[in-house]
Amino acid sequence: MMPTAIATTHSPLLGQSLAALTEWVQTHGQPAYRGKQLHQWIYERYARSLADITVFPKHWRAELEHFPVGRSETHYRSVAPDETVKFLLKLADGQIIETVGMPTEKRLTVCVSSQVGCPMGV
Repeated sequence: MMPTAIATTHSPLLGQSLAALTEWVQTHGQPAYRGKQLHQWIYERYARSLADITVFPKHWRAELEHFPVGRSETHYRSVAPDETVKFLLKLADGQIIETVGMPTEKRLTVCVSSQVGCPMGV
């Protein structure tokens, strides 16, 4: 079996498959069904931290607090009169990127900066 991308301590869990998350929970001494719980909480409930996953035992959540889920932190948010929403997102390394959501009647267009350091006109 090939090692999964989340075998290391600090790799984010977001982006991993159900199979990889199941393997991860088992390597941390938990039953396989916890992999499905973890998958649901990351992808359906949008957990930002493993401490948020209340179906996990409290003692295990405390042990897992240093494992990153992988979601960026909202550093700044603004909403324009036309309902355009701008976010500055803080990445795991502390760098900031900009994201803009531009709603119309039929869709939401999202623009995500792929460069760190592009300043947002606040």
